[in-house]
Amino acid sequence: MMTHKSRRDPVLLIDDDIDDLMWLVERIEAMGFGFVCATNEAEARDRILAISEGRERYCLAVIDVMMATHSIEHVGMVDEKFFKSSKESGVRLCHYARVELGISAAELPIAVYTARVDEQARQQIGAIPDVRHFFRDGAEGEGSLDHHVAEVLQRSSGD
Repeated sequence: MMTHKSRRDPVLLIDDDIDDLMWLVERIEAMGFGFVCATNEAEARDRILAISEGRERYCLAVIDVMMATHSIEHVGMVDEKFFKSSKESGVRLCHYARVELGISAAELPIAVYTARVDEQARQQIGAIPDVRHFFRDGAEGEGSLDHHVAEVLQRSSGD
């Protein structure tokens, strides 16, 4: 788990791809925010539970749609079931936060992103209240993940 602290509430980054994490970290640090990374679904669930219990606070969660459900060391055999489960991990995390634990958008804004178009995931995410969906390599400007993250962090910092 990677962390970087600042005076403000950090950003929770949930992704198992180191390149994507570094891409996000560069943007977050450039805006003066710290971060905490969860690199699989199990770690992320622990962090989200800590939010609902008041033990941890974040100004934003950025979640990859598709990632490992557990640490790769715990995966004995990578098979079709593993890939199907991984494909839906981000959707499950959003559902867990918003529906199961009742964490509001005011408590934790959530931005979900993916590197590929998946209509099923888009529909599932669309059914969860107050979750924004972006494509990793999507359009720049107002509709981009970068713009959304900057907007939420600016509001969080009061600037």
